[in-house]
Formats: sequence, C-alpha cells, structure tokens
Amino acid sequence: MTFSANDIGWPDVLMDILKTKDPAVVDALTSDEREKLIRENPVTVMRHIDRRFQALLDYILNGSSRPLGRVIHHFCRAEYQMRGSVHYHCLFWIDDPPNFEDLDNVEALVSFIDHHITVRIPAKDEDSHLHALTNSLQHHACTFTCQRGVGKVCRFHFPHAPSASTLLNQPASKKDSRFYVLQRAADEVRMNPYNPSLLKMWGANMDIQVVRSVT
Repeated sequence: MTFSANDIGWPDVLMDILKTKDPAVVDALTSDEREKLIRENPVTVMRHIDRRFQALLDYILNGSSRPLGRVIHHFCRAEYQMRGSVHYHCLFWIDDPPNFEDLDNVEALVSFIDHHITVRIPAKDEDSHLHALTNSLQHHACTFTCQRGVGKVCRFHFPHAPSASTLLNQPASKKDSRFYVLQRAADEVRMNPYNPSLLKMWGANMDIQVVRSVT
C-alpha cells in the first residue's frame, strides 16, 4: 500500500499554521498562498502528516472495523524523493487469507480482492463524500514521472482496460503483482485502486494491491 500526503488540501494543516479554528479562513486562500504556507512551515506540516499517518496506522491495526482484516505483521517506510512531501509504503500481513498460490480457487480469491480493493466511482447520491474523494484524489494523470523510455508508455499501465468483473490471470512470476484484473467501468480506466474506509480516513491519494509473495 502507498499513502501520499495532501498537505495543501488538508484544511487542518493550514488552520494549524495560521493558528485559526475558522475553516473559512483556509477556504479563502488561493493555491499559491496555500503552497507558500506549506513551504514556509515544513516542521509543522511534517509533524501533522506523521501524526495523521500514525492515527491511520492505529486504525488499520487496532480499529474495531478492521478494514483489512486482522493484521498480524506490518512494515512501513517513509520515503522522500525530492518530490515534495513524504509518502509512505506499507506491507500488511493479514491473518487467514485465501491461498494465493492456488489460482484455481477463483471464487475465494476474487471475493477477497473485491472486499478490500476497488476502483469504483460511487454515485454522488450514493456516497457524496467518497464520490468527491475518488474524483479529486484517485485519478491517475500521466506525467514525465511515469512515462519513460521508448514510446513513453505509462509504467503503471494506465489506462487499464475496462472489465465487467474482477478476473484472475497467470502472472509471469510470483513477484508479479498483476495476477488479477479489477472490475472497472469505462470511466474508471485511470482510477488508482483504493480501500473505501482507508481513503475516507486518510483523505489523500492511496494505492493498494494484493501481493502473492514478498520472497
């Protein structure tokens, strides 16, 4: 799983910097003003991001809803690559998952994947909050960071083909995570996979996938 920061879009970060409890003050800021505040207050911003991530991690590990199931082990790394704010890479080992070595067990594997991962854009009248989050945070737009080499093909394989249901396929190796194709409509071909509960909790871009093996 990957979690990116949304420091410019998190109003509580900017409210903390401005020492205000009035969200209207933040709403009135221009994009340039928001960026300037973030650049000039790196310690405050980083402390906020770290505390927000620790709260998310506690929710994943100890929350009563267990959005990923019972986590028996985890590993997380904070990463900086001269691209602005920190982002986090995490592995979570889940108790009693289906056997992903057995790709013939289609029903159980597809059920597990669909229960935890989706690219669906919910209708506004179904879940207005999640509708806004998916549209503003989860849409992949190709840039120079993903279009490299001859032909400038996206290294994250966007856009993905639409699929009426989640499907399994035979990967090239055990390290190849692309052993499944997620259900996605024609207007979801550029959506990053997400977990609804975690996206609502984090409020920033995330990516999630099932890994068959880490060896």
